[in-house]
Amino acid sequence: MSSRKKVLIITAASLFLLLSIIWILLRGFYISGHLEPSSPEPQGSRALVTVLRENGTEVVVRRSVGGAVKDLERGNTLLITDPSSLSRKQLAFLEQHLQPDNAARGRIVLVSPNQQVLSIMAPDIWPAATVGTPAATAKGEQCALNTRARSIAAGTPTSSRKSLQKKLIEEHPGVLFSVHGSASACFLHDSQVSVAKQGRVVAVGSSAPFTNRFLAEQDNAAFALNLLSQGKPVTWYLPSPDDPSSDPESSVVDYLPSAINPFVDGLTLPVLLLLIASWHRLGPVVREPLPVTVPAAELTRSRAQLMMRFRQRERAAHELRAKTRRELVALLGGPASAGSEEQIAFLQKASPKNSGRLRELLTDSPIKNNSALRQLAEDLIHLEKETRRDR
Repeated sequence: MSSRKKVLIITAASLFLLLSIIWILLRGFYISGHLEPSSPEPQGSRALVTVLRENGTEVVVRRSVGGAVKDLERGNTLLITDPSSLSRKQLAFLEQHLQPDNAARGRIVLVSPNQQVLSIMAPDIWPAATVGTPAATAKGEQCALNTRARSIAAGTPTSSRKSLQKKLIEEHPGVLFSVHGSASACFLHDSQVSVAKQGRVVAVGSSAPFTNRFLAEQDNAAFALNLLSQGKPVTWYLPSPDDPSSDPESSVVDYLPSAINPFVDGLTLPVLLLLIASWHRLGPVVREPLPVTVPAAELTRSRAQLMMRFRQRERAAHELRAKTRRELVALLGGPASAGSEEQIAFLQKASPKNSGRLRELLTDSPIKNNSALRQLAEDLIHLEKETRRDR
């Protein structure tokens, strides 16, 4: 891939990332999801939460069962948006705070509960059927709830997006109930019930009355407002996989905070484009040669050639003499850390036969040309050999 194409791809990815950030800032930050209190989307609940707060009802958002139970003990109305996602352990924990001898004074509103939830929280309410499309239900004469609503929506909330509609049908289907024992029916659909009550638990078969999409239809607004605002704060509990007490059988992705989803979506395409731009680097593993090792003789020869090129004869002669002094002193057992004059004096004393020649060869003196330098090198080699032989 040419460098120009790479620049174009990187520029396009950067532009897309910038536009994604601008779009997120312009739309306002909110968490997208079913019955999310901050979401203005059709399946969100911002409208209902806003009206509750404007009417003086405090709305507290919780995402852990521990915080929800503490609010329930204070007398709050606890709305559980997705009770079917709770584990048996969490449901049992909630049920303990509904026992007659418990000091809890709050109520629990279950939205679209399944059989497992009702068997623990309200065993006299049974799920009887599911409603795939929205339908109207009328208030029964023996309803124990004062919601001032005559009819509300039942069934699965609808969406214009096919993928979202399929998800709503799978995860949040509309439920109709049958009541037994101490449970009472509130809103009827044919011979079945869309809202039922047992003790301090209210089961609502459809999430439609709480959504932005259906809040203004029929008497959904009156039903939702009067059901939740009973002079007590409302705890809006959204079960989350981040809750430590949640079911351990969850994937790692489920533990990511849902607030990062918009950023992940915006970064996905730029990252893919960058990977495509550098695809040619992702080839097979190749064997690379080890670093080159240079023999010491080669380094010495190269250094000598550099000195010859720059005509540093004096420096070359100085290093030749210093090397010879060090080797002779080490050979004769002299002080290695002594200066040049001390080394020469030691060598003259140790080898009186070559005393004069030692002083002449080992003392720094001017070198006129390359021939004199070569002669000095030969004389030093010869001196070292003689000293070794006479030792």
